[in-house]
Amino acid sequence: MEQEDNVIVLRPCPSCNGKARVRHKDANPLWGIPYEVERSAWVECTGCGLCTKDCLDDEEAAELWNKNE
Repeated sequence: MEQEDNVIVLRPCPSCNGKARVRHKDANPLWGIPYEVERSAWVECTGCGLCTKDCLDDEEAAELWNKNE
């Protein structure tokens, strides 16, 4: 995963070439996120809404997003 001065770099959306951003939500076991985890992270395209699955942290979500081609 690319990082510039501790800032996560996300590739453009593989579907529409739109801008991607890391999103978060609080943990809730009803969403499949255990209470031991404070929040989950995922990457979502601001253009078309394509997104990754929920991940444990920003870095994992970014790595999963940047694998898409």
